[in-house]
Amino acid sequence: MQELNTHQAQQLLEKAKQLVATFKYPEALAICEQIYCFFEQEKQWDKCVHVLNIQSNCLWCSGNNNKGLNIAQKSLSTALTHLTETHPETANSYFNIAGCCYVMGNFDQALIYLDKVLQIRTQIFGEQHIDTISTYYNIAICQEKKGAINLALSYHQKVLAMRLQTFGAMQRSVADSYLCISNIHKLKGDYRLSIECTQKAISIYFKTVGENHPNTSDAYDNLGNCYRIIANYKLALFYHQKALAIRTAVFGNIHSSIATSYNHMSIVYAGLNDCMQEIAYQQKSLDMRLEIFGEMHYNTAINYNNLGTSYGNQGNYQLAVSYHQKALDILLQNTNKHSAIIAKNYNNLAKNNCHLNNYEQAFTYYQLALQSVCPTFSSTNFRDNPSLDNPIYPIILLNIFDYKSQTQYQYYKNKSHQIADLSACLQTYLLADELANRMRHSYQTEESKLTLGNTLKQAYQYALLIFYEVAQTFKDATLPQQITLALQGKTPNETIWHFIEKSKTTVLLAKLTDAEAKVLGKIPAQLLQTEEDIKIQLNNLNQTIANQEAKPQQQQNTEFLLECQEKRFDYTEQWRQLITQLEKDYPDYYQLKYQTKSPSIKKLIANLAPHTALLNYFVGDDYVYVAVLTTTQLYTKQIIKPSNFDTLCANAVGYTQSNRKAYFDAAHQLYELLIEPLLEQLTHNITHLLVLPDAKLSEVPFEALLTHAVSHAQSFAHQPYLLHQYNISYHYSASLWQYSKSRAQQKHTNIAQNQPSFVGFAPVYANRPLDVPNNQTQWHALNNNDFPQASDAPSVEKWVSYRVKKGVLRSVNINGLDFCELIESEKEVQNIAHLFTQKGFRAQSYLHARASKQHFVAQTKGYKYVLVAAHNYFDPQKSDASGIIFSPDETGGDAQLFTINEAYQLNLHAAHLVVLSCCESGRGTHIQGEGTISMNRGLLFAGADNVLHSLFKVPDTETAQLITQLFAALLNNIPNYQALSTAKRNFVLNHPNPNPKLWAGFVLLGE
Repeated sequence: MQELNTHQAQQLLEKAKQLVATFKYPEALAICEQIYCFFEQEKQWDKCVHVLNIQSNCLWCSGNNNKGLNIAQKSLSTALTHLTETHPETANSYFNIAGCCYVMGNFDQALIYLDKVLQIRTQIFGEQHIDTISTYYNIAICQEKKGAINLALSYHQKVLAMRLQTFGAMQRSVADSYLCISNIHKLKGDYRLSIECTQKAISIYFKTVGENHPNTSDAYDNLGNCYRIIANYKLALFYHQKALAIRTAVFGNIHSSIATSYNHMSIVYAGLNDCMQEIAYQQKSLDMRLEIFGEMHYNTAINYNNLGTSYGNQGNYQLAVSYHQKALDILLQNTNKHSAIIAKNYNNLAKNNCHLNNYEQAFTYYQLALQSVCPTFSSTNFRDNPSLDNPIYPIILLNIFDYKSQTQYQYYKNKSHQIADLSACLQTYLLADELANRMRHSYQTEESKLTLGNTLKQAYQYALLIFYEVAQTFKDATLPQQITLALQGKTPNETIWHFIEKSKTTVLLAKLTDAEAKVLGKIPAQLLQTEEDIKIQLNNLNQTIANQEAKPQQQQNTEFLLECQEKRFDYTEQWRQLITQLEKDYPDYYQLKYQTKSPSIKKLIANLAPHTALLNYFVGDDYVYVAVLTTTQLYTKQIIKPSNFDTLCANAVGYTQSNRKAYFDAAHQLYELLIEPLLEQLTHNITHLLVLPDAKLSEVPFEALLTHAVSHAQSFAHQPYLLHQYNISYHYSASLWQYSKSRAQQKHTNIAQNQPSFVGFAPVYANRPLDVPNNQTQWHALNNNDFPQASDAPSVEKWVSYRVKKGVLRSVNINGLDFCELIESEKEVQNIAHLFTQKGFRAQSYLHARASKQHFVAQTKGYKYVLVAAHNYFDPQKSDASGIIFSPDETGGDAQLFTINEAYQLNLHAAHLVVLSCCESGRGTHIQGEGTISMNRGLLFAGADNVLHSLFKVPDTETAQLITQLFAALLNNIPNYQALSTAKRNFVLNHPNPNPKLWAGFVLLGE
């Protein structure tokens, strides 16, 4: 070996450190072996220890843990002998021992050594030094792995604040902190917040280390995991493939991070039900980890656990158990018993043993799983459950409760038949429900709350199955005391109602309660305005991001998208900090905000109008449940869901001549399924049905159901529509209906708001000035200046192109902004305004160019009735980019889209009824457990008592006639739901061929 001098040795040392920074560990190790002897011979002990620390770091980072630990211990011994206890290299030695303990799963021991490191570095460097901050960072990671995720989060937030103060926002380590915080939120189940933090990290990585860097790949990988959990498998696979491409380019084909990518892609393929790819990628990951780490490594155990899950999903429960047991044996030697992976493994073993009817073994594993996530819980009695005080992983605990309760029920039904086991099952479900409430309140993003609702919908349908059976079993008998205690004093039917309600619109109700609490909580107007300004910025950014993400991946501007996402994150953080401060400084606001309990049955009955029945539906995989509430009783019914249920719903809304037979059949079959079993409860005194639909039923107009089978050759006239028997209205949930009703009652204490007033908007989309009737001024004598004259038609620069088409529909393809002219919409708005002015009421119309988005936003405030007669653009793939198309503003240009998100910013607190006389204005994205996210949702939040919307495409001419008749009835002081039913009945009776596509699409949300 060539003789070295001090200068050469120092150069090689620097080169070794550069190799470590680029993850080239074998090359760095080779140099360290060469220069260690030189430094030892020269008795340069600080350099000796430094080289040994580099060697140790290389070894444990590349999976050679035992050898890495031996080198780290040698480094520490050398430091303590030849240096001092408080020397920086001594701290580095302790750090490497901690690193080895960490990768070997001994987190408690790692924390002991990290505490020594922190003491030395704080004493030498102070708090704000890069090495001290790095120590806090690693303590946070250890606490996370140990299961103390709240403590870990506080450490990560401390590190982030220190890094921002020391280095500024654009530094790689700052991005590292955001990525770690993202992982914590993912463990807590707050997936949307995890995505936002990850996007923030990616934006910084792009500007500091570039896209093709391992840190960036880690962030892409985390994004993929989040999108996979929320079932966006296409996007999840996209990000995992991006991460894999970077990792392959940097590390080659064999590396631990490559194995991680294969593992995560396997789980995505499981979600896509591609069993072959799922097993293939999982096996590739396992083979690579066996080669790198060997059999008894933490990462290898993860593969065994995932293979067990794969075979369990395929029904091979015995093989699944063997893989899960193999994983468990490795994990118990490598990690803390309170880790997330051990809890999941115990839960998997329990589920598969249940499938094998090994109930006792299953319960043993459930109790061990509960002990893993609840450190203070130690009971082995399967009827016992932990308290909900500070569980380590709430989302995992919720999953354990769900499967355990199912197993308890099966055990009761198939083996024990003991009331105590049934009682324990009910208690577990209700405990899971309470945990879900706490989790929902803890989440900071609406999207995460919606994801939780989607998860709970699956759990609730099994709960309904069990509670319904309890209701039927003890229908004519006194409930056993154990069951009464388990139900906490409620009847089985009341509990069924509770679970149906909890599967609907909890997020929207919480938003409304929060808005009301801000007013009643005496928060200063200046702070509310600050929040409003932030939300406006967020809304604009959300719309920009949605437009960019709607493009194909190859057409997206990645840098611009990241910039917008980063800005959104910053504004969102401002908003969260503001809300946290409001909750702290205004306790009344905090108390009011979280008073979101569902109204009692007694209270709902007290608010039901006479002759009204409330029909609350829940659509599960195998059954449809309905709870009927009248002023005298609560009744529940379980209905077997036919295999063609979705097809029936689709045919009931596809009213065309070409599928007349399908409609007639579906409309009657749905009546037999949904209404006929309830006829005993819907006595002759019931004239009004308030329907709370669910899932596909949200798309079905119940008015068009047929009470009798009819011949397919008959016309649409004189058919037995349900419309002829009942007035029908709709709402999202009983809780939201009750809230809206209470709010409306409070609103109408103001006499001025009860005074009818009308504002209407009709862009018309004409490319020519329309003739204005000479008698127009006579029509609107009371408000002559409120209505457009000929000069109000759009100038040439503001015209929107149109197509003259027979049977024009009030919807359009927005591409190219090529709209059909809605000639009747102008007459519709003018005629309805005329009805109001005839009675001496205030009326305002905005037609053509005046029907701009700016006028709509600014001029709806203060009116009792609001009408929009326009085109609606609906994109089923991107509902937040859907909305109503208004005319260009005064500056000209293209027509403007008023989106769902913008509806939340309106002020409709005076509005008793908003009518969206547009196609598909009630359509949106259906979220399991929350309902349809559509324009209606935003309008209700903005203050509207009732919203009239359309479920499908509606014709221009007939729509104008129907809506005009509606308002004529309203001005005769008829309630909204009755006025709409009256208008529909008149239409059906007077139209020569009243195809339901002409009238049934408009439904009332409210009353």
